[in-house]
Amino acid sequence: MPMPPTGGTFGLLGGLIMPISVLIALRKAPPGPVKKLIISGATSPETAMKPATAKIARPIELDSAVRAGVVIALEDGRYWVDVRRYRKRRLVTALIIGLMLALLGEAVWYYWAHIAK
Repeated sequence: MPMPPTGGTFGLLGGLIMPISVLIALRKAPPGPVKKLIISGATSPETAMKPATAKIARPIELDSAVRAGVVIALEDGRYWVDVRRYRKRRLVTALIIGLMLALLGEAVWYYWAHIAK
């Protein structure tokens, strides 16, 4: 069975540039609500602050982080970030995404090496 046509040099170049451009776009994206709290210094119950003080326009954006236990809501409407849990959650998420990409790469390699012949 013949190999399907590839994009040649330009296809390879596009395949390399696309992930790099996505990473650059993610790095330049404005900080989310949890990061805004961290930048503002709301990292303990003593330094907790209201969303408006941390320049969070829509406090509802904090709901998923509160449910995950990364952001802790106090009774007086102030919030603070459990930085240790935040970092652990980001690490676990990165590891899961990396594992999924590795498995996808393995599946593509297996397909091209064994099935597409």
